[in-house]
Amino acid sequence: MACFAVSLVSVVTELLDNSKQDTVRILGCQTLTNFIYSQTDCTYTHTIESLVHKVCKLARQSGEDQQSLRASSLQCLSAMVVL
Repeated sequence: MACFAVSLVSVVTELLDNSKQDTVRILGCQTLTNFIYSQTDCTYTHTIESLVHKVCKLARQSGEDQQSLRASSLQCLSAMVVL
């Protein structure tokens, strides 16, 4: 699980950093949300915390065409709070 978690977090980081396509960033948020909900303990909390700033930045996006991205990032932040 450790190798998978490190690889997954690096992939999610790349997806969140892709500023050209909102669908890719939405996929990153959804993947991170699913990863958070799959945690049985708090082993990867520190790793997940490193992505909070990026997800918060996405949640502050404004505009009609950004609503899906905002919703996905807010869902991800909600999962982080539950964690």
